[in-house]
Amino acid sequence: MKKWIAIGALVLLNACAFTSYTRMFGGYGYNDVPLSPDRYRVTFAGYQNDVPSKAADQALLRSAEVTLTKGYRYFVVVEERNDMLTSSYQVPATQTTETTSKVEGNETKSVSTTTYNEAKTVTQKQPATTLTIQCFHDKPAAAEGKVYDAQFLWTELGPRYGVKRPPKG
Repeated sequence: MKKWIAIGALVLLNACAFTSYTRMFGGYGYNDVPLSPDRYRVTFAGYQNDVPSKAADQALLRSAEVTLTKGYRYFVVVEERNDMLTSSYQVPATQTTETTSKVEGNETKSVSTTTYNEAKTVTQKQPATTLTIQCFHDKPAAAEGKVYDAQFLWTELGPRYGVKRPPKG
């Protein structure tokens, strides 16, 4: 029984753990907020030490998904913000002593080695991109900002980031 539980847990972890294109959880992933029926704010926060272009691509991917699931074909980025979130934490100092003993005749000889690691601060950077998008059924002739074809972006960027499912809200 324990074997099947372990196998099930492993399958579940494999299904979830290897893609960063997921709903926001633990500070990573995408989030979107409707601002009006055809305008949305889409945020994507990457993992620590990801490259900023990955967060920007995945914000575009989510924008395409939102556009398509709401029944639109095109979107315009009316506002864009790229951030690099910085976090840090302390690693405490550690001291480890290892002793090896060797018996020679009637004597035991011991040698001890002590290793000391100093305390340190670890800093990590997390890229995040926030897009405010305006959605359109037809390609707008004149628009402030870049006009994107949501279906094209979904088809191009989805496979690049391991997203194989159809767009869903």
